[in-house]
Amino acid sequence: MQTWTSVTTTNAPAWNILGHAGHLISQGASRPIYFLDNPDIYSQNEFEAFKKIIRYVICDDGYWQNLKGKPKTVPERQLLNLKVARAIFKSDWFLHIDTDEFLHLEQDLADLLCYLPSDVTEIRLQNFERITRPDTVTWHTGAFRVPCWDQAALSNYPDFIQPFLALGLANYYHGKSFVRNRPNLVQGIHGAIRKSEFEVIRFNMPWESGFVGHYQYSGREFSVRDLPTNAETEKLCLDTRWRKCAG
Repeated sequence: MQTWTSVTTTNAPAWNILGHAGHLISQGASRPIYFLDNPDIYSQNEFEAFKKIIRYVICDDGYWQNLKGKPKTVPERQLLNLKVARAIFKSDWFLHIDTDEFLHLEQDLADLLCYLPSDVTEIRLQNFERITRPDTVTWHTGAFRVPCWDQAALSNYPDFIQPFLALGLANYYHGKSFVRNRPNLVQGIHGAIRKSEFEVIRFNMPWESGFVGHYQYSGREFSVRDLPTNAETEKLCLDTRWRKCAG
């Protein structure tokens, strides 16, 4: 049976990491991998808790010295850590995911992998962006907003908001991918990157079968409450499809 795991670079609190990992394990992940970007914030008891369910790498000065220096930006560190994970940890497939992203699968991925052609190198998941409504203020409530492919509808977005949107989302619309662990593949934050002249064959998973929910629960979830309730904002909401969050 093929295995998959996840890779995350994070400075999230221990409770977030443990909950995130527990959810991934419930979805079928094999001991999720966390690169601890600020390891000094964790207590010995928290490290003991980590050892029970996750694999972790302490990204201290020694770690970065071995890699010829610490990249300045988070995306650069994520990419380097992902490369390290694919080199030192054993798994057939890797998924890069952040601690504010939660995977939802309607079926066991292992069942899909059994029937997937061997030349498929990437399984692409669509991302849904979680936003809150005025009457929901906790991070696990609200609604999922999905990319809007209707260009006519997108053109009706208020001018002040258009520069911040990608297909109607305030973050990214590229999705996230499971990528095979093969030497001729480099994995990026969102998907596979060709390392040599060959075709990256992607299976796009229907969102009804699986997706990544992007939760912003660091305080920004309250920003929706500050939007003006005018005709433009109402139009923005109507142009976007909604899916009610579970839980």
